[in-house]
Order: sequence, then structure tokens, then C-alpha cells
Amino acid sequence: MRTTQRPLVCLVALTMVTTMIPSSASHPGAEFTSPASEDDCTPHPPIEIHEDEGPHGFTLGEDPITGDPLYRSGSGVTGGTGTSQDPYIIEGWCIQDYGTPYLWVPGILGVPSPIPQGLLIQGTDAHVKIQGNTFTGQDLTTQAPSTASSNGLVGQTGILIQDASNVHIHDNHLQANGLGILAQNAKSLTIQGNHIQDGNNAIKLDDTHGALLQDNLISENEKKGIELIDASENTIRSNTITNHGWTGIILIGESHGNELLDNQIQDNRDGIATWSSDAEIRGNNIEGNENGVEVRQTDDLLHAQENWWGHADGPSGGVWDACEGTFADGPGDAVNTVNAQLCFDPWLDAPNPDAGAP
Repeated sequence: MRTTQRPLVCLVALTMVTTMIPSSASHPGAEFTSPASEDDCTPHPPIEIHEDEGPHGFTLGEDPITGDPLYRSGSGVTGGTGTSQDPYIIEGWCIQDYGTPYLWVPGILGVPSPIPQGLLIQGTDAHVKIQGNTFTGQDLTTQAPSTASSNGLVGQTGILIQDASNVHIHDNHLQANGLGILAQNAKSLTIQGNHIQDGNNAIKLDDTHGALLQDNLISENEKKGIELIDASENTIRSNTITNHGWTGIILIGESHGNELLDNQIQDNRDGIATWSSDAEIRGNNIEGNENGVEVRQTDDLLHAQENWWGHADGPSGGVWDACEGTFADGPGDAVNTVNAQLCFDPWLDAPNPDAGAP
């Protein structure tokens, strides 16, 4: 068994907060305090945007005299022009009561968005920042029997990005949602510095590629922290993912070339699980999970070297390392394989001090 030492790095964080309108979000890693009254944030009804300009857009056009954008009432836009240098800003809103759980019937077409959501951006390439908002759903367990989710009944989605590009979601708080953030066929997506907790699932990328998920605090969700389905070349870095009833991070289907780097993955049932997928898993603190990493049904070699497994003597699980031939007989989190090969040697002999949300 071989271990890799990681130097201790002392970080000093300088935080600057700029407020355009009342905002309920805090900087990444800080403790979030939910708004106690309307004085602490600005209530807003659910937002749907289906085009750049028009009755369902960010704007209604330009002011004929000044040339300034005329922001559509109900779009939530507080500034910007939608360019990369000057993105639209949706900031400082408290959005809740955006629908009840629904029964999903596969195969029904022509419905723009069958999912009750707090904010929908669909079919646009405009640059937009969604920042400093609070999305509060309804606890699914209060709406339906506990078997509802297996029958297709799900809760609301806080933020839904669908067939859209150039969206940056940061410093928002999402709680008690069936799904915190859902991206379907999204491009140039960044999800950073958000707090997502006390819901069903936190983040799901479906057929979304090249996204960055960084510095998010994801905790206490009933099922999954981050789920990738047929989603490739994404980077999941420096997130804190704790206390999930199912899995901290799960990769399913044709999800290839993803990087899981420097995350704190702790006290979940399964820390990381992959099905028919591959990933590079390095620099993570994987500890306190019932299973650290489980790899199933893939011909691709999965690399999970240089991680902390909760003990200097490495992971448990009783499987052989496919690269070095080391046997996983340590007291750390377990590694498991089913019709798959995993490399976990060398590992870190102490926790990575840089892992997790800052």
C-alpha cells in the first residue's frame, strides 16, 4: 500500500459583497440564514423565460429614445444587456409557492415545461447570471405518500435550464425542492457557490456537457447530491456534499470524461457511484460514507487515485487495484466494483485541506 502526502496550504479568503437589490444569499461556504420576513428579501412570482426578446423574453425590446433595454415585467431581470461582457442579471428575489408535485407521464410532447419550477430559462443563448436568490419549494413528504416518487410523483424544481447556453448560477439558496437545479441540454453552464439543502435531490445534469460545478454546499437532501445522466466533460470541483440518503455523486449512462476534484464527500450512503460511466476522481476527501466509491458495468478503467479515504491505511472493500495490484484492506471507506475495474493506489495519508467549498 502506498500513500501520497499533500502539502498543507493556508488560505486567506477575502470576500466582497456587492448588492444591487436586496439579496438573501451569502458568499460560498458561509452559513446561510433564511429570510425571516419580506423585509429581508424581495418576493417574486415564478419566472419563465422562453426567448431573448418578446412577451416571454428577458426584455420587450429597447427604449426608442435612450436605446436602453426595456426589461419585461415578470422576467426578474434587474440589469444587463445579455452579452458576455454585460449579462442579464436576475438577483435578489425570494421565490416560493411555484406549484405542487405532478404526475410525470413519459412520451407527452409539446409541453414547454411540465415541471413546476421557480425559474425557467429555455431556448436562449443570451448570457445571464442568476445570483443571490432564494428558492423555497414544498416538502414532498407533506404532499404525497412516501412511495410517490417511485410512481413518478416529484416535487418542484428550483431552477430549470433547458436547451439554453451561457447561464451562470451562483450564490443562491435552494431548499425543500424536489430537485434544486436541473439542466437539460445546457451548454456553457456554471453552477457555483450555491447552498442546496433539505430537498429530494440537489443538482441534475441531463445531456449537458462542459459544465462547471464548483464551491457549492450540498447537504441533507433525501436522495442524491449531484447526478449526471449522459453528461460528459463536466468538472465537479471543490464542493461539499454531505448527508444524502442515497448518493453524494452518481454518474449514469454515457457520462464520460468527467472530473471529480477536491470535493468533500462525507456521511452519505454512497459517496460516489458510477454506472456504465468513467471519471477521474482525485484530491477528494471521501469519508464517513457507507460506501466510498462503487463502480458498476463499465469497460473503462476508472481512476480514483490520490484521495483521502478516512484513514492513512487506505480504503476497505476487499477489491484489487487494477493499476498497482494493491488489495483494499484498510479501515477507510469501502471501494466496490461490479463488472468494472478501479485504480485507487496511491492514496492520501491525510485529508486534503483544500477539499470542499471554501
